[in-house]
Amino acid sequence: MKKLCTLLLLAMTITACQVSPAAESVEMMTDQQIADFDWNDFTIFEENLIPEVYSVLDTLTTAPYYLLNFELDETLETVKGTVVVRYTNNSQDTLESLLFQLFPAVYGGWVDLGEITVNEQTVDVEANRSSVVVTIPLTETLMPGSSCVVRIPFESSIPRDMGGNYGLYGYFDEVVVLDGFYPLLALYDEGKWHMNITSFNGDIKFEEMSFYQVTGEMPSDLVAITTGQEIATQKSGDMKTVQYIAGPVREFYLAASEQFVTQEQQVGETNLLSTGMQGSEDAIAHAMEIGEASFQIYTDRFGVYPYSEMDVISTPMQALGMEYPGVATVTTRLYDLNGDMNGTPNRVYLDSVIAHEVGHQWFFNLVGNDQIEEPWLDEAITQYIVGLFYEDYYGPTAAQSYKESWAERWSRVDFSEIPIGKPSYAYDPSEYSPIVYGRGPYFIEALEAEMGSEIFGEALHHYVDDFGWQIATGDDFKAHMEAACECDLTNLFNEWVTP
Repeated sequence: MKKLCTLLLLAMTITACQVSPAAESVEMMTDQQIADFDWNDFTIFEENLIPEVYSVLDTLTTAPYYLLNFELDETLETVKGTVVVRYTNNSQDTLESLLFQLFPAVYGGWVDLGEITVNEQTVDVEANRSSVVVTIPLTETLMPGSSCVVRIPFESSIPRDMGGNYGLYGYFDEVVVLDGFYPLLALYDEGKWHMNITSFNGDIKFEEMSFYQVTGEMPSDLVAITTGQEIATQKSGDMKTVQYIAGPVREFYLAASEQFVTQEQQVGETNLLSTGMQGSEDAIAHAMEIGEASFQIYTDRFGVYPYSEMDVISTPMQALGMEYPGVATVTTRLYDLNGDMNGTPNRVYLDSVIAHEVGHQWFFNLVGNDQIEEPWLDEAITQYIVGLFYEDYYGPTAAQSYKESWAERWSRVDFSEIPIGKPSYAYDPSEYSPIVYGRGPYFIEALEAEMGSEIFGEALHHYVDDFGWQIATGDDFKAHMEAACECDLTNLFNEWVTP
């Protein structure tokens, strides 16, 4: 995880290239350094990528670019800092304002905002602690192709009770989980902002590829797992300052605990890390095995994993797992390998959840989609490819046993033929999982049968090639598959997908 560093990043004065706990002087970024920052230098992000994909840095030069400073004090009750975003208007519209999302207010916490500036000019913003979206007026109209720099000081509470969206934000069981802890720019396309935070079903983020340079101050005893790459650390008494780079990615995530222990293994160009709580070393090792196996299988089938690091980590949550760029999280409940959940051994769940969340690195992060309006597009495909993992790693009997879990989910709504293509918020909570996760992968199997396994497999691989680093829609997926099979799939999509 700690590699040779060759570049000066943010406000960090690196006195030696070897990354080690006390080798560098790492400082928070000053206002002047932000003002002087070179937004057009992307070479630092090679540290977070494998060489095969370096060229992507030349194609995403107008993606959102975040400079994020944060402080996590010893009480772990608040996280505060400053986020600075260079935003380029890649649409054909002129923009009068930008929208930022405040996810801690969704998760049961609060957010306070300081004095906000646009291009170093202070702007008036209406927001309070319970605001979940803040509109930031621009100092001048942002024309297509033009850029602006927004600076937002923030302080977010860290709740002790699991709140909305599966308990993914807060401090629970000696683990701090920071999902969306900073003001996060909403995505603008097709004439509208996607605010993405109203559904109680499924994921509530829809983000475009962005770049992050992050400096975090936290207690020295915390072991932190994040999106991206840790490239410098400086300890000072009971605190440490850590530097991360991440990009291109769809968001920045952090989880930390004094009790975390990590196992590492190099897999090709990528360093794979498996992390869990002290005392769960057997589960951590098993998670490493499944993480590596699924990583290899999906790489063979869908193309290279683009980053130099991937993490599999157990954290407290109400869901079984959750995906983040470069990070597959799994509920700590499953790391008791001798336990069970509703009669099914935890080890069985652990395999499928890890394979699922690792699969999202291709279908959610690399190929993005609107997870609120079209949740089936990443979830149904990912459920399906977990079956491929079982087929390749354990054999056809295990794969068939895994697929019975689809039927079990779908049976909860009596195998109702509810379309899988509805927005997440359009499902009754009792329908969402049975339809998207249960019926959904059966549609992908039906699609494979219609196209033929060989053509379908090649088409799915090329779908990743064609839409990697971008955002795909259900219509894109249909058109791509029709081009591959030279056939009309309208009736099949109408039968399974179309609301």
